[in-house]
Amino acid sequence: MHASHPSAEHFVIDDDPIFRHRKPAMLATVLLIIVACVGAVQFRAAGIPLTVQPFGTYLGATLPFAEPSASAYGPSGGVAVRFAMPSANVEYPLAVHGDPTALQYEWVRVGDTASADSPIPLSGPEVRAPNKPGFYRLAIAREGKRRIIDGLTLAVLVPFKEKEGTMLNGYRIGTYLAEHLGGTEQLPAGFLEIT
Repeated sequence: MHASHPSAEHFVIDDDPIFRHRKPAMLATVLLIIVACVGAVQFRAAGIPLTVQPFGTYLGATLPFAEPSASAYGPSGGVAVRFAMPSANVEYPLAVHGDPTALQYEWVRVGDTASADSPIPLSGPEVRAPNKPGFYRLAIAREGKRRIIDGLTLAVLVPFKEKEGTMLNGYRIGTYLAEHLGGTEQLPAGFLEIT
């Protein structure tokens, strides 16, 4: 915009209809806040006790909210999959927001809603991996209710010992040099089965 422009009077803010309606709206908002505060003080002065229930008991819920803790995602915070051998103990730290009493856990295959195993009591940061290879999500359970925890997937490997020659579960995967020569090359503990 040029300083010598003759229509500078068109930019007067007070005449803008947008700004004309903001003052009453702001005044109404301030008045509502004051009325709410006065009502809260009057309610409290009446001696009516405020009861606070533990988190997770509102609306008839029996399960607390749980999520993988920050350490579950590794030092970088970017870990999305943990690996384990079948039936092995694996660290899966949880942050439970509420009463953890009598919580159980179970595994649910990714893409499914049915439990892959029976519920197991949750007693610490370690859980036992399912006995079948695949991708799983952890679910917490109590009193017949279950909540699947998103954010971290457990990948259970097919053990290397199930490999027969060059084949694994009907697929040709070849051999490792260490299988022939016995050298210092370390063999993998297992394989990730992708379907």
